[in-house]
Amino acid sequence: MIAFISWSAFTKVDEIAKAQGTVIPEGERQIIQSDIGGKLKVISVSEGDLVEQGQVLVEFDATFQTTALEELRAQQASLNLTIERLSSLIDERDPDFSDYEQEFPELVAQQKAQRSAQVALYYQKRIVLEKEAEQIAEQLRSTDNALPAYERELQASEQELTILQRGQKSGNISRLRVLEMQQKVASIEQQIEETRGKKALLLKQADSNDEKISQLLAEAKVEVADQRSKAASELSALEARVRSGEAKLSNTVLTSPVQGLVQSIPSTKAGAVIQPGGTVVEIVPIGGKATSKPSYHHVILVL
Repeated sequence: MIAFISWSAFTKVDEIAKAQGTVIPEGERQIIQSDIGGKLKVISVSEGDLVEQGQVLVEFDATFQTTALEELRAQQASLNLTIERLSSLIDERDPDFSDYEQEFPELVAQQKAQRSAQVALYYQKRIVLEKEAEQIAEQLRSTDNALPAYERELQASEQELTILQRGQKSGNISRLRVLEMQQKVASIEQQIEETRGKKALLLKQADSNDEKISQLLAEAKVEVADQRSKAASELSALEARVRSGEAKLSNTVLTSPVQGLVQSIPSTKAGAVIQPGGTVVEIVPIGGKATSKPSYHHVILVL
């Protein structure tokens, strides 16, 4: 033994230390909770695992969130299509539904059908007014043709009356004959005035009808503009719900906020239900540093 000590005092020795122990993380424990809770679908880590920041820890069953978001997006698409349909009517152009034709063909078909129905209703009203306009125009042509004829007849009757009045003065024409001609002249004058009154009324009706035709498109555009404003308001409110739905869907996948060690997982089986606000994983950050606590130590001397 004395010889070994004397030998080691004069000999170079390398020391190799081996130790077994546990990694002690540096930092406060991070409790990962789920805001929405639900049924666990996939648990990607185990207790004691070292995880990186952003690494997926668990996934919840997202069936409900996915379905709800799909419904909201369908409503969003419907409102966007509605706004485009109404805008095309106001701008008097063809609608552009190309962004939605593949994903929402049924909605596009509905919007096309609604647009066709709106256009058909407009032309139905327009045809009624146009028919009235044609009838008024026909009556005006009739009065315009009748007036010259009445005026010619009046002129001839007045000339005949003048002759009869001369004959009455000379005693060749009876008083009754003159009275009958005066009645005829008065009747023709009445017809002329009635025809002129009818023409004036028809001209008013024609102007009113033309105004109705002009207002028909303007009123239709105002109504469509009101519908578009309402749809835009609904879309604005819906977009907030869509963003909320997207956030809820993203929350079904929980990732580690830090680099650290998984200290505990309260529920380790897929299918387990986590209540809203419940703890999913507990992680102790290491921040890139760790210390080792050895459980035993031995030295090997190397010559």
